[in-house]
Amino acid sequence: MTPLCVADGHLVPGMFTHPIKNPHRLTLQGEYCVANFAGREFMVNSRALIGLIASTFLLVACTDEVVVDIVRKGDSVTFTTARTGAGEPPCVQGLTVTLAGADIAVTPPLWEVATAEPDRCRTQFDYGKVPAGYTPSGPAPLLLVGSRYLVEVTGPGLQGGREFTVTGRDGSLTAATPR
Repeated sequence: MTPLCVADGHLVPGMFTHPIKNPHRLTLQGEYCVANFAGREFMVNSRALIGLIASTFLLVACTDEVVVDIVRKGDSVTFTTARTGAGEPPCVQGLTVTLAGADIAVTPPLWEVATAEPDRCRTQFDYGKVPAGYTPSGPAPLLLVGSRYLVEVTGPGLQGGREFTVTGRDGSLTAATPR
């Protein structure tokens, strides 16, 4: 059996996509798909993916949308999340910032942080600052005036995102309508 990995909901050899849908190239080792995310390797038994895909489809029906607020505070850009409906604060375990409209298959994220600890949650992140227990993809590059960005968050049973533009030399921001 040829080892298979998941990319955009399809089983294909040699490609993996985490829930934020940022592709990461794989190496195939026996029956395992090995993905590199934020400098850490994750291995998934390719035969176990069938069960994982089935349970993912069930979880999609239970996914809550979250709103991401984007605020400039001094020299920091702060992303704060809240559920769109009533309930407990969201448990955000991954955050990705990309150029809005970029082809994610070709252009890697500008910056992302994630945790593999199931009990570790946050509702607020400062761009470029790595929270305790989270692993960054690398240093965060400067956000450029006139550039449009997309921030996406994920966690157990939730997802959300919002575009923003750095509009002034002072670092002022304009956030798009929440999606």
